[in-house]
Order: sequence, then structure tokens, then C-alpha cells
Amino acid sequence: MSLTDLASIGSFVSGIAVVVSLIYLALQVRHAHKAQRALMHQARTERVINAALTSMQTEIADTVTKIVNNDELSPRELLQSYYYMRIQVAVVEDALWQHDAGFLDKESLDTAVLNLQRVMLFPAVRAAWQMQRPQLAPAVRDRIDKLITPPLTAEPWDWAGDYKKANAQAKGAIAHPLGKG
Repeated sequence: MSLTDLASIGSFVSGIAVVVSLIYLALQVRHAHKAQRALMHQARTERVINAALTSMQTEIADTVTKIVNNDELSPRELLQSYYYMRIQVAVVEDALWQHDAGFLDKESLDTAVLNLQRVMLFPAVRAAWQMQRPQLAPAVRDRIDKLITPPLTAEPWDWAGDYKKANAQAKGAIAHPLGKG
């Protein structure tokens, strides 16, 4: 075997090694992307759980109940309403950013947007939004405005009535789990 033959074999083996390395790198990048998306999803889930747990505290639950019932709010409760809305905006703003960056799927983004649109049916939340608008960057403000315009013109949400209907349906499903009467 000549030196030229050995060089050719070396080049061939080197080419195969480069291709194998590129395939391995592509797999690693794909895995890293999936891991990053999983971490983002976990963080979003933790944020929702923490918000729900906080909302279960008596003082906050009382304020949210007044918000959804459109009851008169004290100055402290108005401030809580303001920050409740700020949390909603921050969640959607983050979801939009993550979606634009490719870290969040469309379904998760839609869930955040739909939740914001639903809470915007409460007058106290809409008022809090009007107070917050000037404090946001114009691009963010305009994007949120676009998302919430239909709910701003919708009828207020009868949360308690909807809950009672869903509860009655759930009780009916438990009474007849297999559809038998």
C-alpha cells in the first residue's frame, strides 16, 4: 500500500468521522432544545400553581370574590386588584415572548391569552388594566390591547353562575357515570 492509498483511506475515515460528529451534534442540539422547552413548561406550571395557592389565601380569595361579583372594593382591595391584573399581564407578556422565541407551543400561549381574556370580563380588572397601560412599553401595550379588545366589549362573566352549572353537571355525571339512568 502506497502513501497515497493511506492518505486516501485517512481522508475517507476523516470524512466519516466528521459526518458522525455532525449527526451527534444535531442530536445533542435537538435534545438541548427539548430540555429547554421542558424547563420552560415546568416553570410556567410552577408559576400557575403558586398563583393558585396564593389565591386560596383568605384575604386574597375574599378580594378576588369581590372582583368576580363586582362588589365595592376597599382601597386595599383596589390595590390587590391592580396587582392581580399586573400578574395577568406579566404571564401573557412572558408567554408571548417565549412563543416568539420558539420555547412555548401555540396551545400554551392560547391558554395564557384565553385566561387573560376571561378575567378582563370583570370591571375591576378592566379598570386595573386602564391604569397599567401607560406604564408598559408601547409595543407590549399594543399587543395586549389587541388580545383583549373582544373581552373589553363582552358582557361581564357570571363566574358563580357558570360554576354552579358546571357543578350540577359534574354531580349528574357522578350519579350516572356510565350514562345509565
